[in-house]
Amino acid sequence: MNQEINHLDIDDIFAYPTEGVWGLGGCSLSLKAFNKLNDLKGRQENQPIILITSNFEHIQRWVDFDKLTDKQKTFYALKKSDFITFLLPAGPTAPSYCSFNGKIAFRLTNHPIVEKLSFYFQAPIFSTSANITGHENLLNPTQIKEIFPSINIINGLVGDKKKASAVYDLQKDLWIRK
Repeated sequence: MNQEINHLDIDDIFAYPTEGVWGLGGCSLSLKAFNKLNDLKGRQENQPIILITSNFEHIQRWVDFDKLTDKQKTFYALKKSDFITFLLPAGPTAPSYCSFNGKIAFRLTNHPIVEKLSFYFQAPIFSTSANITGHENLLNPTQIKEIFPSINIINGLVGDKKKASAVYDLQKDLWIRK
């Protein structure tokens, strides 16, 4: 496991590589981390946050799959490993700060750094682009450290997607971001 991960606290904010961009995140079990992330980025409190994990059980804990039709469940089962963040119905155990209008945004990934982070925390991690809200994405750890000097950097390689994930509202059959 990356040395940087072993030193993280549940309330820490960190920068890490994803499949497409550098992200900023924290452990989704920590409201304190969520608030710190919003403050750092200049995000509004009620702005939806994406959660990513490599462990499908993390998603199952916080999503109410009973609210999906069989067709929606089949589509999700076929596409859940694609580079898509799905808006799914939030279940009763989902933290309120992670859901928005009854939905929760999840992406299942096999990126090795995210895999290590979700294993370390035994939970999904917040995922948002590494930048100040409204500014260009930061492209490397040096740029990130200049803008966010207090956060931890988890070293690794960004995948080959070169952009943020697509976002799809499964219940509405609507692409939010392609």
